[in-house]
Amino acid sequence: KEIRTATFKSLLLLSSILLVVYIITYSLARTGMRQVAEAEESLRTQAMTDALTGIFNRGELMSRAEEEISRVTRHGPDGGNGELSLIMLDIDHFKQVNDTYGHQAGDAVLRQMPDRIKRGLRLYDILGRYGGEEFLLILPNASLTNACMMAERIRCSVAKEPFMYKEQSLTVTISLGISTITPEINLTAAINLADQALYKAKQNGRNRVEHQSPQQQPVTGSTP
Repeated sequence: KEIRTATFKSLLLLSSILLVVYIITYSLARTGMRQVAEAEESLRTQAMTDALTGIFNRGELMSRAEEEISRVTRHGPDGGNGELSLIMLDIDHFKQVNDTYGHQAGDAVLRQMPDRIKRGLRLYDILGRYGGEEFLLILPNASLTNACMMAERIRCSVAKEPFMYKEQSLTVTISLGISTITPEINLTAAINLADQALYKAKQNGRNRVEHQSPQQQPVTGSTP
């Protein structure tokens, strides 16, 4: 009887130890898996986003644009998903901001810019930093008229309220160029048209919206 009792207690103790070891191992494994998943998600996010502004970087932006243009190419503007437009926007006289207030002030303007832009966008519109002080917007289901109205809202949102850097109040404006996608236009051509319209806005005095279609005479050159 004493042997059976001792054996039972030993088995009970061993079972308890094994249960504790299992719980600890399972918990550590779940924690490790969660940390790995979080690390992978963080890496994916870093690969997709611009480090300074937190919005899509150029690579991810081009990928999303190709997807949208592919949809228009397959189904056409009347395929149930509407038209597709692009807006290229550039901060006016951005070099002067850097030269006058320093590059940190310029970075502050770039960080604040996406919030201003998003005030004029819909939830499914796509915004990314194209490079330097240029931003590109992809507008699904947006005709030229719709895109012009949205661009004007964005322009007003940026111009009416100063940007803040420390104690400095910085007045900033933007110029915007618009192109509308058709099945005959690839991404490179669409971006070139938006860029030509942006240049036209710069030529015509900045702080304004212009649009460019394939039928219009291309504009060449650049204005800082």
